[in-house]
Amino acid sequence: MQPAGALELRWGNNQITLRPQANADLQASLDLQELALFEPRAQGSVQGDLMLIADASGQPVGIDGALSARLLSFADLKVRELELKLQAAAGQSAPIVLALDASGVSQGEQRVDRAQLNVAGSRAQHTMTAELQSNQGNMALSATGSYTPGNGTAKLATKSVQNDWGQWQGTLNKLSLQPAVNTDDQDAKTSAEQLTQIKPPVRRAQVFTLKAPSKVLLSNALSEFADTCFDTDAGLAFCLSARWPNKGAGQATLSLTRVPIAALLDALSA
Repeated sequence: MQPAGALELRWGNNQITLRPQANADLQASLDLQELALFEPRAQGSVQGDLMLIADASGQPVGIDGALSARLLSFADLKVRELELKLQAAAGQSAPIVLALDASGVSQGEQRVDRAQLNVAGSRAQHTMTAELQSNQGNMALSATGSYTPGNGTAKLATKSVQNDWGQWQGTLNKLSLQPAVNTDDQDAKTSAEQLTQIKPPVRRAQVFTLKAPSKVLLSNALSEFADTCFDTDAGLAFCLSARWPNKGAGQATLSLTRVPIAALLDALSA
C-alpha cells in the first residue's frame, strides 16, 4: 500500500508537515516561528526533522531526527542556541545516539555559556561525555555504563506507584571540576590591599581532577558512588563516597589524604 500524501498543518507562522511512509513510519518536519501561540510566555524559533519509527502493527517504537532552536525564552529562562540530535529505538541492544549542544543559557543570576552532552552505544552498553562552562565554574566528564529499564511500578509498603524508571550503573572514567572564583570578593580585597600597599598573589580557581575510575549506581531505590578520589593543582587530595536510599537516611564520607599548608591558607582566606 502506498502512503498517503503529505499533510501540512499551519497556525500563524508555525508549520508542521507530516509525511506517512510505506513501512508505517511517519516523517515530521517542524518550522515553528511563533511559539507564543502554544504558550504566551514563550518566544524564539524551532526547526527540525523527525522520523517516528513504527513496528509492524503501527505502534511507535523509536525516533530518529534533529532539532535546532534559536533565541528561546520562557519566563526568565533564555537559550540563545540549541542543537539536538537523537536516535533511539526499542530494545536493549538497539543503537542510541544523543548529541546536545546549548549555548547562551541563563536563568536569573545563573548563566551557562556552553553545555555539551554526547551519548553513543546502546542501552545495554554506552559511553557518555559532557562539558559545561558556566559562571559557577567549568566541568568535563566521561563515563561508560548500562541502563536497565524498570517495570514502571515501584512497590511501597501500602501501594504501588508509577515511578520505577529502572537503574543506571557504570563507571565515571574522567572528571574535571574548576569552580569559579568570586571576582567581586577578589576586587574588594584588591582595593583594600592597595590602600596599604600590600600585594599578595591573586587567587585563582583550583582544578579538581579525578584520580581513578569510580563506580556509580543510580536507581529509583538507591543512588551510590564508591570511593571517588580527587587531586587538585594546589596539592590538595581527598576522597568521597556516598549512599542515598530512596527512603531513610543517607550516608556520605569525606577523607583528606593530603592537605598542603598553602591550600589550607587559601581555603581559610576564601
